[in-house]
Amino acid sequence: MSRLQAPSPNRGIYVHIPFCRSRCGYCSFVSQVHRSGNEEGYFDALCAEIREKETFFEKADTIYIGGGTPSAVSPKNLERTVYELKNRYDASSLREFTIEMNPESATREKISFYKSVGVDRFSLGVQSFDNRVLKILGRVHSRREIVRALELFGVEDNLTIDLIWGVTGFRQNISFIDDYPIKHVSTYLLTLEEKTPLFNAGYRVKGDSYVEKEYFMLLEELYKRGFERYEVSNFAKRGFESVHNSAYWETDSVYAGYGVSAASYDTKRRIQNTDSIEDYISSGGRLEYAESVDLKKNSIEKIMLSMRTVKGLKVTGEIREHLDFNKVDSYVKSGKLRMKSETLSFTERGFLIMNYVLSDILF
Repeated sequence: MSRLQAPSPNRGIYVHIPFCRSRCGYCSFVSQVHRSGNEEGYFDALCAEIREKETFFEKADTIYIGGGTPSAVSPKNLERTVYELKNRYDASSLREFTIEMNPESATREKISFYKSVGVDRFSLGVQSFDNRVLKILGRVHSRREIVRALELFGVEDNLTIDLIWGVTGFRQNISFIDDYPIKHVSTYLLTLEEKTPLFNAGYRVKGDSYVEKEYFMLLEELYKRGFERYEVSNFAKRGFESVHNSAYWETDSVYAGYGVSAASYDTKRRIQNTDSIEDYISSGGRLEYAESVDLKKNSIEKIMLSMRTVKGLKVTGEIREHLDFNKVDSYVKSGKLRMKSETLSFTERGFLIMNYVLSDILF
């Protein structure tokens, strides 16, 4: 069943589960190889944080459980986490409840359990349908396991998948999407941050001309299948845009983050939990850092976040003071940006170099 994207502002809850079966070659998220011995301590701290942390809204619109690999941990620990969330927040009319899964740990029993606690959107970390690419990326699942996992979902399910493109020597082939009830696709260009396994191994990224060619081929294949872009990396069948993730691109939305490295935002402050799993557990989920968000910082963030979306940025008031319009005009003339009715947005070609352009036009 299609559901319209929820209006802004959104009040969202994010829960970070940092455990994975193995460490992927490109991953820079806070995570560790799952060991049963540290799972209980982590969830004790997580549940304590949910019970005791200051809240700044009562009624939740969305919940998102991500990681890591939430499907790698025991259902009982996820169940008590959801219990604590629903005991602390009014979740009686959630617009969306998402959980991330990986193919190797997806089972019919888990999906049924997740639905029983309220999950209505599933995000499956496919990344590629090519076993050779999966090996390069350090994924532990195979194409066969992807097929098995995808076959667990029916047309009634709200299913999204993650894909990685830009792998040297390969092109992302999404023709497999035709065989499954996929409503949403998140596509990420392979980028290597320092200290990731692929970076340390000296992996050579794909050249710019090859990246551009693959990018436009990928767009063509997605559009041909009825997916519409609504954010730089996200494409959805109409009505299946991620309600929760869309809140991160609206500076008037608020969200509460629980778990190691999770962030919270109440429009005036950004609160960041520690990145250390060990410190998070030893502090009982209490180790966090806060920074104020003043008018200038809010305006710059609004520019950075709004420009990620297809609808773009309304250029009025305070916003104008932070943009170099000589450079904006130059990018409009070169076909990277468009300006229409005081709304600035990226073109398809501009999205490909979004970060460079934003850093260039900002004062």
